[in-house]
Amino acid sequence: MGRVRAAGGVGGGYNYSPALREADFTWTAEQLDAWLNDPRGFLPGNKMAFAGVRDETDRRDLIGWLKVETGYAPEA
Repeated sequence: MGRVRAAGGVGGGYNYSPALREADFTWTAEQLDAWLNDPRGFLPGNKMAFAGVRDETDRRDLIGWLKVETGYAPEA
């Protein structure tokens, strides 16, 4: 989140699922919130074997932590 990235766009040899490689969005706080809430429902066919974070406060706190840790700065 330090810089906005396209989904499935990190490269580095990571084997993204076809669903994520073909996804047409960039990671925003809203997209990440939806993903963390229900990874399989948000992007059917992804290979994330994670049930999600159902608690809204926990997701908000996690996204805030990710912003801090990655040096996120909103556009002016």
